[in-house]
Amino acid sequence: MEPAEEGGFIVKCLELPVATQGETREEALKNIKEAIEGYLEVEEKLLPTRA
Repeated sequence: MEPAEEGGFIVKCLELPVATQGETREEALKNIKEAIEGYLEVEEKLLPTRA
């Protein structure tokens, strides 16, 4: 997590291609959790199903 130039905070997931921001640290952490969950949901849908 790092301060954004325009205010608030930027947070990145180093393990996944996910980043987001928030006005407060708490909001930024909430947003990254939601972004990771959303990313994983999409990835799960893209996995081939077993026949």
